[in-house]
Amino acid sequence: MTSNCDSLIVTKKSVISIIAKIFDSLGLIGPVITRTKIFLQSLWQLKLDWNYQLPSNLVSYWKSFIDALESINCLNIPRYCLQDKSIRTELHGFSDSSEKAYGAALYLRCIDSSGQISVRLLCSKSKVAPLKSAETTKAKIRNSFWIPSARNVVRKILRTCITCRKISAKGSQQLMADLPAARVTACRVFTQ
Repeated sequence: MTSNCDSLIVTKKSVISIIAKIFDSLGLIGPVITRTKIFLQSLWQLKLDWNYQLPSNLVSYWKSFIDALESINCLNIPRYCLQDKSIRTELHGFSDSSEKAYGAALYLRCIDSSGQISVRLLCSKSKVAPLKSAETTKAKIRNSFWIPSARNVVRKILRTCITCRKISAKGSQQLMADLPAARVTACRVFTQ
């Protein structure tokens, strides 16, 4: 993805072309995506033409970002989030915001019978803060509802997951009401 970046003249079009190749549906590399969104926002504020070469300070920032982007290829994220013999599973949500961006993340914390704890990132979401002040207020209000809605989605997934049902299954007992008095007669055992 980044091998042809050194030979290119860095323009708004080439930057967007490289950013469009980054795919992250669960938000597992959210901090990287957020940096690209903030960089794009600064490009839009400069109102540069698509094929106009970026200023040297932005070019150096972009090239350092591209060098750091190579380390994503070494990232290894396991798909299975639960522990096999977990006795307790917790869902934790966090959100944070700054002047430039805001985001939320959901973590799954599992404790097994030996007391070993594992924490896995389930998903995250981030957005760049809007430039208009009225939009900033709306964004802050919206941010407070991200975690509850995301938590409900994850709970729904955990309820429908067969593996999760097996892990959290509880023994059941058949509930029976007492028989009506008219149908019960006192008699000796094994006489009939």
